[in-house]
Amino acid sequence: YLPRLVYIHEGKEEVGKGRFKLKRPYYLGGIYPDTDELWLDVLTYIEEHYELHDVERIYLCGDGDRWIKRGLEFLPKSVFVLDLFHLDK
Repeated sequence: YLPRLVYIHEGKEEVGKGRFKLKRPYYLGGIYPDTDELWLDVLTYIEEHYELHDVERIYLCGDGDRWIKRGLEFLPKSVFVLDLFHLDK
């Protein structure tokens, strides 16, 4: 099994010229034999900390691997966005 990492945040804020930090980051990770468990943990965190009916969109950003796109099936109002590193390739 491979380790997985998901981070949840509310966007970015500038902290210096051209420097940014994540707003309210929260990290979930570990070795998950079944990534469905990871996405259920992500959904649980979101439900406990946000009013989902007020959330306009959840962006899943990554390299497009299947386990990342699987999150679209668990997270309402979610869309996949290819990360900048892989977009530049």
